[in-house]
Parts: sequence; structure tokens; C-alpha cells
Amino acid sequence: MPPTTRRVSKQVKKLPTQAQLYQVEDLVFAKVKGHQPWPAKVTMRTGDGKYHVFFYGTYEAGRGVWPGNVWDFMDNREKFGKNKQSKIYKKALWEITNTPETVEEVVSEEEASALGGWEVEKILSRRKHGGVWQFKILWKAGGTSWRPRSQLGNCKDLLKKFDDKCKAFAAQPNDFMSDPMCRH
Repeated sequence: MPPTTRRVSKQVKKLPTQAQLYQVEDLVFAKVKGHQPWPAKVTMRTGDGKYHVFFYGTYEAGRGVWPGNVWDFMDNREKFGKNKQSKIYKKALWEITNTPETVEEVVSEEEASALGGWEVEKILSRRKHGGVWQFKILWKAGGTSWRPRSQLGNCKDLLKKFDDKCKAFAAQPNDFMSDPMCRH
């Protein structure tokens, strides 16, 4: 009688070979359950060999992504970059190609919890990126990142203070042009 085998999942999960290992800051396509492979940046490799990634376009984090669901961006951009009609996917492709530094520093959830969480300490700057205003945030836990206004609902006072400062500079054209923080 032949041995019975049990199928754990449709995907065969194997340990990555040396060529499949990615480092922090590597540009990749990453896939999480229920979604297509998406442009991302590796932010951390866990002890069990999985990856934490930052997804371009959506600015979301993927935690515990299995190495079999991560592919090199440059080697696979033709494969995964075709026939994607979504505006947000096109934005993600544009960002990873033209401004991969969108994520300047990512702090792990554990570090953030230990240092006071994901609280905004200060708004440092703003830019218009893909038609959307983004703000450079200094986190109380340390590190900076760019976030759209829609993700900053809990810091309305800081946003108002920042907007007021920019409006004050706008009223004085000479000063406004010299302040890089409030450029349009």
C-alpha cells in the first residue's frame, strides 16, 4: 500500500535558496493572501525566514510574508507589471521605479510599542506626490516616513498647525519660496 500524502496547501513551501534571500531595503514584488503580487520594499527579515514588507501605493505593511511569495522587482517587473489596470497599482509601480525612498525608515511594531507607539511627534515637510499631498512624519518611536493626509486623522491639531505655518509663508512670497518645508 503506497504511503498517503496530505496536501497542506496549493503552494509548496520550501526554504529559500541563497539566491532567494532578500536584504532589508531590497525592492520586490510581495504577495499576501487574497491579493496579487504588489510592488514592495523589504523592511525586515524575521527569525523564521519570513519577511516584513512595505507596499508602495497603499503604504501598508505586510508582516510574515513567506519567502515563496516574494520576487525580485527588476527580474519580474515585466511579468507582474503587465495588464494591471488599477490606478493604485500603477501608482505603486511608478513609486517603486521613480521614488523608492518613499519609505525612509520603518520602525518595527515591537520597537514602536516599546517606545510609545505610532504617535506623531512632528510634521516635518510636505510634498505633492501622484496628485496627493503627503506629509513627512517624525514618529515619537523614532524614524520618519511619508504619509497621505487621509492616514493622519489622529493628529488634526498638528496638521492644522503645519498648514497655518505654510499659509503664513505663502502670504510672504519671498519667505515662502525659501522655506523647503512648504513647497508646492
